[in-house]
Amino acid sequence: MKSLVKRDQSAPDLQGLKLSGILDPADFSFWQRLVGLSAWTLRAVQNFLSTLKHRELKPNRNKTMTVRERTEVEYHLIEETQREAFPEEFANLEAGQGLSAKSKLFPLSPTFDGRFIRVGGRLRKAQIPNEAKYQIIMPGNHPVTHLIMEDMHIKSAHCGQEHMIALVRQQYWLVNARKIAKQVLRSCRDCHRRRAKPTIVKMADVPICRISAFEGVFAHTGVDYFGPLMVKERRSTVKRWGCLFTCLSTRAVHIELANSLETDEFLLVLRSFIGRRGHPGHLYSDNGTNFRGADNELYQCLQNLQQTKIADCLTPMKIEWHFNPPLSPHFGGAWERLVRSVKAALRSVLKNLCVRETVLRVALIEVEAVLNSRPLTYNSTSPSDFTALTPKHFILGRADVCTPPDVFHDNEINSRRRWRQAKVIADHVYKRWQKEYLPELTVRRCWRSESQNVSVGDLVLVVDEAKPRGHWDLARIVEVYAGDDGRVRALKVQTKNGQYIRPAAKVCVLEESVCSDA
Repeated sequence: MKSLVKRDQSAPDLQGLKLSGILDPADFSFWQRLVGLSAWTLRAVQNFLSTLKHRELKPNRNKTMTVRERTEVEYHLIEETQREAFPEEFANLEAGQGLSAKSKLFPLSPTFDGRFIRVGGRLRKAQIPNEAKYQIIMPGNHPVTHLIMEDMHIKSAHCGQEHMIALVRQQYWLVNARKIAKQVLRSCRDCHRRRAKPTIVKMADVPICRISAFEGVFAHTGVDYFGPLMVKERRSTVKRWGCLFTCLSTRAVHIELANSLETDEFLLVLRSFIGRRGHPGHLYSDNGTNFRGADNELYQCLQNLQQTKIADCLTPMKIEWHFNPPLSPHFGGAWERLVRSVKAALRSVLKNLCVRETVLRVALIEVEAVLNSRPLTYNSTSPSDFTALTPKHFILGRADVCTPPDVFHDNEINSRRRWRQAKVIADHVYKRWQKEYLPELTVRRCWRSESQNVSVGDLVLVVDEAKPRGHWDLARIVEVYAGDDGRVRALKVQTKNGQYIRPAAKVCVLEESVCSDA
């Protein structure tokens, strides 16, 4: 075969010089860096040899590297790699002899063009460049081959495996090309950072607040805002917000209308809720600024109440407040799903109309009644079975206001029997809740599997939906918060802007710490 690459006569004579003895390709991360540094090294050798009188070489004093020099050095590195990886095949082809059938290059029908071993192939009649017809054969387990594949991966904007192989084969035929491509993709930090997935934590056990209905309705309450809702006020429109309270065990709902998102306004809404539904022992909410402020102000009010003379007459509001980690809406799925139901019901009732505040308030009450009538258990079609449990069973003692809880005789109407009847009915409802509703919470609806458990010292990417993936902050985990099952569900990360608490599902692990590996 006629040589496709001729030696450049103007370039330094590299015959007999082994570049790998001067620069080891395994010490380099980029192909262009190896070629450039090798070219500068060879120029230095040429200038040194030109000082010897028996050498007829002219010194090269240019401050820049020419394309011819880089190309010649690149070809010399490839030729040296072939001689090192295929010594027997190179010697036979250079001598004009055929290859043994046991040679791993035999299926490629290799030929020698005077400088490189190339693929013989069957594309002689194809109308493509000769370099693509007769590619240079490169070994699969050599550092130079990996550098060439990595260079093509970078030039092609970090493309995938098959695209990378197709581009490389326009000039080179790599032995075990797919294996090399997979190794390049795994070792590429940019690709690993772009394709890293957030940590998946297995769904936690049902918390105690979800299975403590015997403490009373709204003893454990989740609270969240939704809106804004536009209402008419004279000739203008103003914003209003809905504040949803939900009992985490009985799933009952209470909705209040708030004029603003300020802390004082939320305290008024909270007092209205307490006056109508009773005093909650625990409140759960997202990490919003208004809830943080309300918590601090409530704490100050408790301190003041305990120091005044009316402390003996009024029981201070002892509410234990629980905040979810920042940017973790999945921690509050119990109320987030109900907010979605409220919005869907409002669209059905109001039909996207802008109404007055009194009409909106009545609409929210109707939506509250609808949500409190939703079944919590299976609704059987058999007339002999019980009706499905609803939140109204816990609030009113029956499913609806118009239906009595049972049929009683006239001789049972007295204060004592009425009290006993109410107690029996309540116990019956809670027993049904315990037998029919609680077993439904056993199944994990999502997050059934989990990825590796994060630990202190791991290098992670902090997920931020407001930014592109390339602009996510790089952080180091400095503290973890594990649940009672040992799984880390929240953690503290150190970024260039400071320390933040984030859920474990909002980080992508890039490198595990040495301690966790040990």
